[in-house]
Amino acid sequence: IEGWVLAWSSPVQFLSVILLFIAIYKIAARKVEGWWMALVAAVSLVVMNIPTQIIRTLRTDATSVDYLIGAILSAVLLVILLLPKFKKALFEEPVS
Repeated sequence: IEGWVLAWSSPVQFLSVILLFIAIYKIAARKVEGWWMALVAAVSLVVMNIPTQIIRTLRTDATSVDYLIGAILSAVLLVILLLPKFKKALFEEPVS
């Protein structure tokens, strides 16, 4: 499984960053698909960064925690996206 995780880590992260850039535009336009794109990207990043950090820490001499930082930031994004107040503020029209 180590080979699979290390082989797919970079492509998944690359696609997730592209999804996040598109999601920013869609969320700014108040489109729900932007929220879904950001949610998928955040979950994908957490799912790939945690095992990658574990493998790098336990199986190599690497001492950096860059994947851990990415996983934490993605988890924070995931929590923020799942807050009902945040989602409501994004997609309901402001009352004038």
